[in-house]
Amino acid sequence: MTKKIAFVLSGCGYENGSELYETIFSIEIFKKHNCEITFFAPNIIENDRNPFIESKAITRGEDRLLELNELIEYIKDFDVLFFPGGFGVVKNLSNYMDNNIDIKLYDGLKDSIIYAYKNNKTIGALCIAPTLLAVALGGIDSQIILTLGGSQHANKILKFGMQYKECKCDFFVKYKNIYTSPAFMASKNIIEIKTGIEKMINEIVKE
Repeated sequence: MTKKIAFVLSGCGYENGSELYETIFSIEIFKKHNCEITFFAPNIIENDRNPFIESKAITRGEDRLLELNELIEYIKDFDVLFFPGGFGVVKNLSNYMDNNIDIKLYDGLKDSIIYAYKNNKTIGALCIAPTLLAVALGGIDSQIILTLGGSQHANKILKFGMQYKECKCDFFVKYKNIYTSPAFMASKNIIEIKTGIEKMINEIVKE
């Protein structure tokens, strides 16, 4: 059966958008498994940049790209909800970087994550992206285990009432239907990073 992937982008480039290595590696591996990918990105202006327009540079018009606020309408139609990393995740998909006590996610994104988790749809997140899962699912299941790599990043997850597990970049952590791999949070070695992403996606498509 062809897996349908909801692939969330946050722009183009790791400093203000989606990390390109992680994004392209993930797309390539999903495509090798003949998965059907639909992309979502926020249509906003952030520091004179529009992540939706930037995301078109990644999708090149060859795949469907929808505005992120439409995800909640379509999430029921997908098998997998997937997030590559890059600082655009915390800059454009949330107010995490504002150091607010009340951290909020982009319109409809929290509800989409909750829906995916409660309806046993597979969720995958790379690099810094597991912080979105921690924000969305905090208070729902305190046994959820996520990773950002080393112990120095643990508090970014623990403060939301989640469990944290250290993980090297060439592997992943699984809890129920949630998969996370640290990618560039744990290393700059793109070969090892791709290995971790590939191992994780290979398991995701088996679900």
